[in-house]
Amino acid sequence: MRYILFYILLLLPFAGKAWESDDVQTGRMVRWGVKPSFNINIHGGWTSKDVTISYGGGIGGVCNISWLSNWYFEPGVSFDVDGMKLKTGDEVGSEMSLTRCSVSTSLIGGYLFEIDDLLNIAPLAGIELSYFFSNHASNVPDGLADDMDDVWKPVNLSCGVGFDIVRDNISIGVMGYFGLIDMKKRNCPVSSSELFANRVKVSVKYYF
Repeated sequence: MRYILFYILLLLPFAGKAWESDDVQTGRMVRWGVKPSFNINIHGGWTSKDVTISYGGGIGGVCNISWLSNWYFEPGVSFDVDGMKLKTGDEVGSEMSLTRCSVSTSLIGGYLFEIDDLLNIAPLAGIELSYFFSNHASNVPDGLADDMDDVWKPVNLSCGVGFDIVRDNISIGVMGYFGLIDMKKRNCPVSSSELFANRVKVSVKYYF
């Protein structure tokens, strides 16, 4: 089942294969691009005081589909490696470090405001579905395995808002994703009552 979900995540952004060419009649234009990102991870409950900021990064690809009306949407897929620090108690030093690998598929929509001939800005909103296929932890409490597969759920769904600054075929964007699924399993040692996988992605997109 995990492998089936993995392949679905990889193929979903490219399901619209029939849309891969421009359409002169409707003004639709399709561009493919590459997207490296720097990730800022902010895990915890919505009101948690145990949140510790950690970092990561990713690389992926996007398919930008736009219209003459300046509306566009952009499916994408990415591979990410993220660090995470979680408090496991009230004592000093009771903090567990976790490294996670994931593959994600996203769909964002935006509207391009034309500031001038060279620089444009687009507010964005979208969703991201992630599958975590590797978790490795250090400073793990006694009785737990280092791989942490039995304490962290493998699938996360997030909603996000952000913006892109666009110039020609280069775009710099910031997107904040808010996790909708409590990632803790029953025997997770984290002191917070809820654990949502929130993160901010700062990315650069280059379109071919």
